[in-house]
Amino acid sequence: MDVFRPTTYSRRVQTFLAPKFGSSLATSFLCLLLLLPCCLLQSVQQCPPHNEISPCQCSVKKNGLDILCEFTDNQKIQVPSDALRPLDRLRHLDLRANNITSLSDDTFSHFGDSITFLNLQKNGLAENLQYLRLGDNNLHEVPSDALRPLDRLRHLDLRANNITSLSDDTFSHFGDSITFLNLQKNGLKKLPPLVFENLNSLEKLNLQNNKLRAISEDIMEPILDTLRDLDLVDNPLVCTCDLMWYKEWSTSLGEKEDEQMSRKRTVCTLGSSNVHQR
Repeated sequence: MDVFRPTTYSRRVQTFLAPKFGSSLATSFLCLLLLLPCCLLQSVQQCPPHNEISPCQCSVKKNGLDILCEFTDNQKIQVPSDALRPLDRLRHLDLRANNITSLSDDTFSHFGDSITFLNLQKNGLAENLQYLRLGDNNLHEVPSDALRPLDRLRHLDLRANNITSLSDDTFSHFGDSITFLNLQKNGLKKLPPLVFENLNSLEKLNLQNNKLRAISEDIMEPILDTLRDLDLVDNPLVCTCDLMWYKEWSTSLGEKEDEQMSRKRTVCTLGSSNVHQR
């Protein structure tokens, strides 16, 4: 009985096939094994029907799918989340120059780790966007230039990234609009002298779980009049006279019956045991 012995396969594979398969059957079986990954890859990367994503266009690339919705001139276009939901290998999504004015909470949640390019340029988002959450994205810096057009932004959430430093002008363009800023869990070691200089409407600031050892009154002075909630928990603060402003400020809030502040307790690693007592 002849046995199919391809030179590219090891003797171990030949021994496995020899007692059970004839030459024609073995050949067919091995060909099927070679073709199966290609068939599976095509099925995973298959574009959705055109009518489900029209007027967008889909193309299959080596590493995934590309979907282009650029300049569709369609007043009713929205992100086709239902059609895109099964596309777990989508890597490139271009939605520039449309009329997208809002995004749902789970619009992009199903893309997983495959997507590497997302373009929402020239939509109506900049004019209306008030809440922006960029947490858990491994950002190494605040994308200040990209955020600059968002002159109505009120809430900016940058929690749980890798933003270890800020500059004096990081938030300078927000002016009177932003009321909530979340920078918790970023590994910040210090704050620049003018980082909060122009945040005239800031009411809530979360600096929890960073690596801050000192925060001077000069840094905080521009926002102390409007600030209603400041979270410094889980920072290695050193309690010296430079931090006395925090105790005085939190006490003044307590006198105004601010319940949320009265529940917080900021602990120092050195110096006095607590800056703020309940």
